[in-house]
Amino acid sequence: MTYDSPHAHVPGPVFEADQLVKEYDDGRVPALRGVTFRIEDGEFVSIIGPSGCGKSTLLNMLGALDRPTSGSLKFKGTSIPDLADPAKYRGQEVGFIFQAFHLLPTFTVEENVQIPMFELPWSRAQRKKRAGELLDAVGLSHRLGHLPTKLSGGERQRAAIARSLANEPGVLLADEPTGNLDSQNAVQIMDLLCRLQTEHRITLLLVSHDLHVASHANRIIRMKDGQIVSESRPGDVAHSPQA
Repeated sequence: MTYDSPHAHVPGPVFEADQLVKEYDDGRVPALRGVTFRIEDGEFVSIIGPSGCGKSTLLNMLGALDRPTSGSLKFKGTSIPDLADPAKYRGQEVGFIFQAFHLLPTFTVEENVQIPMFELPWSRAQRKKRAGELLDAVGLSHRLGHLPTKLSGGERQRAAIARSLANEPGVLLADEPTGNLDSQNAVQIMDLLCRLQTEHRITLLLVSHDLHVASHANRIIRMKDGQIVSESRPGDVAHSPQA
């Protein structure tokens, strides 16, 4: 596999949250209620909990897609809510993987993977070469010219993962990445994510309601009603009931 991340790995936290609060509808709907945590460089952390517990809201804040009502949230010591250019942060530091794939239907797989690269000073030849390398890394080198509608669900998510790596991120944020897949494809996608994370020490935060999916991580954060209720290692919760 030719993919490599250029981000230097340095000791210390990638993300730090302190008493993070998020409220909607003028405070009538609390999504996060005093969340505090720390994510180290190169960690694979799963955030697990029932629907509506605040885990996707938290992921959106880490990706600078939403702002907290109060509290602090930092990326390598810099306040995310105070970033002068959140789009630049997302374009240079973060890759996103979503449950719904979000591939553009009129673009080929190769073209979809190239989309984030337009934020980088790369030539057309460089973009094409990198897209080919990434699609080879996720096992889709034979699908470059296909439209997303010609791909299976598992193949679409593989293409979405390749696209998430296009900007050479040091961080991947995955929101229910196996939610639209059958069990066999879910296993393959998790195997792929684990391999990419391990080989390149990408910091991976994965949101899920599925304990089996979450158990691939090095650390599991459980959320309920907008709060962190526990943290554990996969072996500690192997026989625990699913949230």
